[in-house]
Amino acid sequence: MNNGVFRLNPATSKKFKRGDWNEEKTKKFWSYRVHVKKDGEFAEVWLDEKKYDERCSHDLDKQRKKKQTNRAIGKPKRINPKTGVEFKTGDYRHDGYRFIKYAPEDAQRHDGYMAEIYASPKGWVHNRIRTTFYKIKKRAKEKNLSMKISADFLISIFPKDSICPVLGIEMEFGGDTRMNSPSVDRLIPELGYVPENIVWVCQEANLLKSDRTSSELRAIADWIEQQPIYQSYNE
Repeated sequence: MNNGVFRLNPATSKKFKRGDWNEEKTKKFWSYRVHVKKDGEFAEVWLDEKKYDERCSHDLDKQRKKKQTNRAIGKPKRINPKTGVEFKTGDYRHDGYRFIKYAPEDAQRHDGYMAEIYASPKGWVHNRIRTTFYKIKKRAKEKNLSMKISADFLISIFPKDSICPVLGIEMEFGGDTRMNSPSVDRLIPELGYVPENIVWVCQEANLLKSDRTSSELRAIADWIEQQPIYQSYNE
């Protein structure tokens, strides 16, 4: 389970909201991250006022362009009959293929709806791995980490049986629970994304490990096993 906690805004005693100032009034809050720090709190993204405004403007432009494109095309989106709402990335088709996205730039369907892009089970995994690659490439740039891997490399080392090597559970992109989603772990965080330092594990294992060293993780396990209630329960 995800054991992280959200740091609260001391001014409101509630979770930070996008746009909240820090105590020094030098940066604005953007979002919490999935990553859990050593102190047990979720990491946070803070931006100076200029970058915050630029990012807001960028997001608004993207939304505006998307709406303009859809209006210009004038094609409605087909509704998923299984859910009663528009198709979402990862939705299954009757033949096992999975929905990637609507494709307004493609040829119109015979029934007048937006075209849809699907992928085979193998193609779906490759698509999600490439999406993961672009995310970690951006993360490496933001954190000034070494980036010496490719999307093809990530595909080549993905477990053939999709089993997490740490917890032994089946990993699935877009599954029912986010905790079994595949994620890329840096065995030694500061070494960055280099081939010998990268492994696929499930999101739950990645969160549990976080930036902790093997000795820190071993110390936690040893401490748990030394507790009287643990020993008596497992006799």
